[in-house]
Amino acid sequence: MLRRLAGDVAARGWKLVLFESPLHPRFIDEYLGRATMSAVRTRMMAFAQAQDLPYVALPEAARLGAEDYADINHLASAEAQQR
Repeated sequence: MLRRLAGDVAARGWKLVLFESPLHPRFIDEYLGRATMSAVRTRMMAFAQAQDLPYVALPEAARLGAEDYADINHLASAEAQQR
C-alpha cells in the first residue's frame, strides 16, 4: 500500500516524505517495546531508501525527551512543539 502511495504521489510530481511521529518514551517501553520500535524504524528506513524517499526520525530531529511531554500523547511546551 505504501509503495503504491509513493508511486501515485510521484506520478503527480510530488515527493512523499516519511516521518516517525514522536511517541512518549514510556509509551514505547510499556506498549510497543524497544525491540518492536527498532524493527519498525529499520523497516521504514529501508523502505524509504529503496524508494528514494526522505525519512525523518522526528523524535531525534526535534531532540524530544520524556520531559517534553505533558502526558503520554501531548507535548508539554510551545518550545517542544516548535522543535
